[in-house]
Amino acid sequence: VDVFGSPEAVLNATPRQLQAIKGVGPAICAAIKAINLAATLEDLLRWQAAGISVIAWDDVEYPPALRNLHDAPPTLFIKGNWPVNLSRAVAIVGTRTPSPDALKSAQDVSHACIQAGVTVVSGLALGIDTAAHKEAVIVPDAVTVAVLGSGLLTIYPPENRELAAAVMRHGALICEVRPDSRVSTTGLVARNRIISGLSQALVVVQTDADGGALHAARFAKARLGSR
Repeated sequence: VDVFGSPEAVLNATPRQLQAIKGVGPAICAAIKAINLAATLEDLLRWQAAGISVIAWDDVEYPPALRNLHDAPPTLFIKGNWPVNLSRAVAIVGTRTPSPDALKSAQDVSHACIQAGVTVVSGLALGIDTAAHKEAVIVPDAVTVAVLGSGLLTIYPPENRELAAAVMRHGALICEVRPDSRVSTTGLVARNRIISGLSQALVVVQTDADGGALHAARFAKARLGSR
C-alpha cells in the first residue's frame, strides 16, 4: 500500500510490479493475484453473521500494543466482548501436561491478577492455559482473553469449547488466521507473539526445554526485556 497507494492498486498491479518490492517473491505475488474479492466479501459477511468482528491494523479497536510489533497482524478476528482493558494485562502460559504444583501455581497467579483488576491473557491450550482461563471465568467481573492458533470457528483444542464460550462472556477470543482455519504448528507458534504483545508481563509457569511456552517467552523478552 505504501508503494502503490491503495489496496485496489495493489490488486491491479502486475506480477513484475509486485515482485519489484523488497520481500515480495513469487509465492506472495501469486497469493495476491489469487485474491477473489467477491468470495472474500461473502466470507466476511458469513463471519460477521457468526458474531465475529474483523479488525484491521488501522481500526480504532485494534490493540495499540500490537502495533509496536515489527510483524503485527494486519487483521485480527475477534469474538466476544471487545474491546477489553489491556492497559493492565498479564499473560500466563505453560505446558499442556503440568504437574499438580504447577497447575496450582497457575491458578494462584491468575487469581492474584484477577483480584488486582488485571486482565489475564493466555492461549486456551490444555494444562496451564486452561487453569489460567478457568480461574478467571469463575469471577463475575474478571476479564480474560484467549489467543488461538486456529480459527474462531474451529476451536482448538475441542475439549475447551465450553471454556471458550465462557471466555467470550468475560472477554474475547482472538486469532489472526481465517475463522475457518484448522489448527497448525505455524499458527500455534505465531500466536505467541500476540499473547506477549497484548501483555505488560508474561509468566511461564512450567515448560519443557523445547516447550511451546518458550516461544512466548522469547517474544516477551524481545519486546519487554529492555524495560
